[in-house]
Amino acid sequence: YVSHLTPAGVDETASSRTFSSSELKIRLSKAGGLNATYHRVLDLAFPVFERVDSTIDFSFTQRVPGAPAMLPPDFFSVRWRGFVRPPTSETWTFKTTTLSSPGSTGKEGVRLWLSGLHVGELALVIDRWDGLDAEYTGTLSMLAEKLYEIQMEYKDTYSSSKVQLMWKSASTGWTSFSV
Repeated sequence: YVSHLTPAGVDETASSRTFSSSELKIRLSKAGGLNATYHRVLDLAFPVFERVDSTIDFSFTQRVPGAPAMLPPDFFSVRWRGFVRPPTSETWTFKTTTLSSPGSTGKEGVRLWLSGLHVGELALVIDRWDGLDAEYTGTLSMLAEKLYEIQMEYKDTYSSSKVQLMWKSASTGWTSFSV
């Protein structure tokens, strides 16, 4: 789950902090997938629909499968959130793949965050929101069976679309990222 505490007023003294009014939001993640929010513009504004995606491995030429008509076939964005539990303790490499290329008219963008040492703090592992290349990688040392928060963002800019997230470690080959 993900929780956010938004204080309306804070009284900070040397010995304590109190909130005069607070709002607590909790988002539950379904086991076996990532919460996906699809947006009708490139900057992750104007959400159109949500669903649980079991993996991030999509390639489409017309429109997002299962999407309502309000989501355009081009110039949209997606944010996936959830948790991952690595099977072994080692350094894991994450790879994103899109259809971007230096000669293309559109630059598909990706950003990937993973939690690190502290719960609730996400480290930006891949930051290619205006990427020219099709593939980007980032690494994080992870402990076996520990839950790590993950967030990935993607923007589709032009024509055919592809987005994929894979991961590997020294003891495994590349596999599609699925939870």
